[in-house]
Amino acid sequence: MGIFNWGSNKDNEVKVGPSQQANSQEVMEVMQESSSQVVQIVKTVAANNVKQKIHKDMTIGESVRLYPDTVPVMLEHGIHCVGCHVAHWETLEQGFRGHYGMDDEKLTAFIQVLNDVADGKIKKEMIE
Repeated sequence: MGIFNWGSNKDNEVKVGPSQQANSQEVMEVMQESSSQVVQIVKTVAANNVKQKIHKDMTIGESVRLYPDTVPVMLEHGIHCVGCHVAHWETLEQGFRGHYGMDDEKLTAFIQVLNDVADGKIKKEMIE
């Protein structure tokens, strides 16, 4: 199927692509099938306890919510972004660069430490 245009005509048909047409029932079936596939993927990920890796574009608030074990590590390193009201829209990169002057090397290294703590590879107590 092509890209949905979501334009309908008097016969309740929805244009699907340049020359294709599908009735609204067919479109709904495709959407429901796709939706149930997404739900199944989410259930599988949750069942296997798959964690999203911490990355520089993740908001501070998201990283704290998903990986609370990283909070003491940040605080021990003088990074107090975790309690800031801006944490919900400021990324780790923005906070670490803007408020703590981290360059690329330090930012990458610190995010790796946070990932290692989140993955249980190192205990937060082991970090100086």
